[in-house]
Amino acid sequence: MQIEIRIGVECHKAIRNLPALFYNLLFRVQNDHGSPLFIPIRPLQLLLILDQGVCWFVDHDQYNEVVCSWRSFRSQERNDLREPVPYEWVAYRELDKLESYRIQQEAERGLLLWEKRNAPNTKPMGTIIYWPSHPV
Repeated sequence: MQIEIRIGVECHKAIRNLPALFYNLLFRVQNDHGSPLFIPIRPLQLLLILDQGVCWFVDHDQYNEVVCSWRSFRSQERNDLREPVPYEWVAYRELDKLESYRIQQEAERGLLLWEKRNAPNTKPMGTIIYWPSHPV
């Protein structure tokens, strides 16, 4: 599988915390299945792409445009595996708080469902071609 995604201009950036159980799930799934992974988030019509420690949320209705990303996870800053993990949240279009938190909730549900349906496999699912949607 090959997918092209367009990364727009950063609208908002913030440091947020990901619950420990969700972070551990992300880490475990990437270790068990390799990278990149393509996980549908059906209730929001988004595709979660896990690639080399970055979570991209792609809107297929908007021609593979990235809605937001989670990156720069700082798991080393926590003292206990049960503590939340700080990360950098970046939005590439206007999102209200409710929408961004719903993305996190639905991503966790989608990832749990995807993990149940897929046996561990370290072969990559495909490749990603990154295209900035603005001139560099």
